[in-house]
Amino acid sequence: CFNYVARIEDFELPFWPVSMRGEAFFVFTEFGTIHIDPLRRFSGQAVQWAKTQVKEGAVGRAIYNFRMPTHLCFAIALVDDLDEETKQAIHTINPFDHALDLMWYEVPMVYELNQAQLHFYDQPSGFLENFKGEVAWRALRKVASELLAGGKF
Repeated sequence: CFNYVARIEDFELPFWPVSMRGEAFFVFTEFGTIHIDPLRRFSGQAVQWAKTQVKEGAVGRAIYNFRMPTHLCFAIALVDDLDEETKQAIHTINPFDHALDLMWYEVPMVYELNQAQLHFYDQPSGFLENFKGEVAWRALRKVASELLAGGKF
């Protein structure tokens, strides 16, 4: 079902006023082409799968370490090329509008192989978007940029 999967246990994400801690899953699947609706479905399937894989006791470890228990699922679609309309949608449509779970952060992304470019929500489309999880998105974008786009993963 998924081509590649990676996991980081006890992943900590700085978040004001208290850090989040849990497991981070990176789920990669190859697609011939992709648009926003299939990306959402893939991302949702990745989160559902990750929920079955999280280790027992992860929440307890987070609380024990005075962290907010939170798990992350980065669903990365791999495609050769991405059309401009889909790129724009990925960058400007807040995924929290479609899926929100306080214990799980679902982060849909597309890696465009021919351009060696990672696409994810990074351009709030308006002033009100700044009130829809933008504090969390700042931290999630940093993870995406450093781990995935920076080639450190």
